[in-house]
Amino acid sequence: MRKKLTFVATTTVVMIISCFVVNAAQATTANYSKVVVDKDGGKKSVIGIDNDNIVHIAYISSEYELKLATCNNNQCKNPTIVTLAENAQNPSMVINLDDSAAFEPLSVVYENLSTQEIKLAGCDDLSCTTFTTKTLANYDQVESAYPTMALTPDGGKPVISYSDSSVLHLILCGDMQCDDYETTTDVDLSSQGNIESARLVVDKNNIPHILLALLTTSAITGTDSLQLWLYNCTDATCSSGNATRISKSEENLRENPSFDYDIILDRTSNPIIAYNSYNTTTKKGKINLVRCADDACANDTNKPIKIVKQIQGLSVALKNNKPMVSYAVRHNNKNNLHLIQCTNLTCSKNTESTIDTQASVGSYCSLQYDKQNKLAVSYYNDKKQLLKLARELKNK
Repeated sequence: MRKKLTFVATTTVVMIISCFVVNAAQATTANYSKVVVDKDGGKKSVIGIDNDNIVHIAYISSEYELKLATCNNNQCKNPTIVTLAENAQNPSMVINLDDSAAFEPLSVVYENLSTQEIKLAGCDDLSCTTFTTKTLANYDQVESAYPTMALTPDGGKPVISYSDSSVLHLILCGDMQCDDYETTTDVDLSSQGNIESARLVVDKNNIPHILLALLTTSAITGTDSLQLWLYNCTDATCSSGNATRISKSEENLRENPSFDYDIILDRTSNPIIAYNSYNTTTKKGKINLVRCADDACANDTNKPIKIVKQIQGLSVALKNNKPMVSYAVRHNNKNNLHLIQCTNLTCSKNTESTIDTQASVGSYCSLQYDKQNKLAVSYYNDKKQLLKLARELKNK
């Protein structure tokens, strides 16, 4: 069944919180260990942390192999690295933290570039030394389908979204390996534009929320623009839904938007969204942090903050219910990895630090905090084409 998407545009959609790019006077590099995880690529990394505080990273190698690195210690020296697939792109990973669950603990969804299939690798253990691969769907578009996945709080079952040109698809799995699954309502966006990429979260009521980058064409000027929207399903099967525009009319997402925005849920299951945009008139870039007052993100005020820096990807996570944003910023023709730590719920107060400045680092970053509230972030070294991991040595 295919549904037309209802859009609700408003000038008071979201609340933009004050978060600034680090300058040299504010930057520090203390309190982080940094290690090379894999010397053979490391693009599009996705980080996860299990109940034993062990880091797992899914990523794409220089030969388009999907790999999973499992750290054997906090420093991640000599990790276990498993190749899950070839001709792969755009991984998304989930880890089931329910130790009593009678099913597999880790799964990675990805797309096969040669067959144009959405596939899932379901691991039999956290190191994924043995795994099962399943084809879940096919897509027709030439461009990427950008699969993204999250777990339901009730039962830890994967929910997967992917796009086929202007149509958003949703897959509901009955188990971690998706042996039992169904494809639910398709959301038709043909009247609005093409889906360039997406991010998915599932709230405490098992209801999906999908953050979408939509390529739209102006009927007046004929120019293209990338806009950010939040699609909110009304139930767990997404039989219907509505959308709220997150980016403002004068904003445009940068090229390669799948790494320039992220979404998480706070303790009340309301969305927190971070994204990078630039003003179409001034061409000035900025990071926006949106803390929604409801699950639809429809009743907030908009407070823009300008940041005159060139951002190269970001990731958002929670620490004590406060947003933290890692991002790569272009400086002197190379990337540096930075962190914004909000010290209150509104982020009107924050601290800023530099995590890594060696070579050109920070793109494709993925951020999480462990059970001790210590930071772990995976990221890419553009110059040497390798995967790195930074971990916080002590809490601040």
